Order: sequence, then structure tokens, then C-alpha cells
Amino acid sequence: MLSVAPKEAQNMATTAQAPTAPITLTRPKQTAEHFQISIMTLHRWRQRDGFPQPLKCGQIVLYDIAAIEQWLTGQVEG
Repeated sequence: MLSVAPKEAQNMATTAQAPTAPITLTRPKQTAEHFQISIMTLHRWRQRDGFPQPLKCGQIVLYDIAAIEQWLTGQVEG
């Protein structure tokens, strides 16, 4: 059983109420699978203006799914 002091519980309740969009970071293969495209298409999209650049940490490359979905929405509307 987890016990929390009243002040900590209040802080947790306040934090829990703040609406935040989940950040979904995926590797290139999973990103391509999510959008049902090839990895080559993902690399071509990356070259286009306004495409959300991936997060790089050494050799690890991660794409933000939500940012790409927003970019795609802008491509359709624009």
C-alpha cells in the first residue's frame, strides 16, 4: 500500500489535472510502420520543409509521431 502525505497528494492531484499530450517517440522502422510507409519514404519526408526533425542521441534516431501527424494534417490542408 502506498501512503502519501496530504501536501504531496494535493500536488499530485494538481499535476494529474493538467492536460498534456503524450509524447510518442519511435525509431524509424516503427514510425514507418505506424504511417504504413517505407523507411525510404520517411527519409524523403524528412527532407521536406517543415517536417519535424527527429531527436538524435548518438546513433539512436527517434521520431515524434504526434508532430508528424500534425505536419501531415498541415500538408493536406495547405
